[in-house]
Amino acid sequence: MGDGDVVAVDWIVMDETYLETYRHLPEGEHGVVKQYYRDLFAGRLGFQLVQTFKTYPSLFGRAINDDDAEWSFRLFDHPGVYVFRRQ
Repeated sequence: MGDGDVVAVDWIVMDETYLETYRHLPEGEHGVVKQYYRDLFAGRLGFQLVQTFKTYPSLFGRAINDDDAEWSFRLFDHPGVYVFRRQ
């Protein structure tokens, strides 16, 4: 591929690491990235969220909801995953 080539994708699969990372940063210098994620989830980029996966840790077969735990623990160990499809 050369300079100026356009690559069209039909799917975006991402984990929540980027979302959580940028959510806590100031709007100023990270505004473009934060706006990208807002637009992606709002459907303004031509993609629709079609599936979300979330796996929780478990102990003795019982799931432990740790959504309120410190975010770096959740993200690096078992992040949520989002699947978007081009509309």
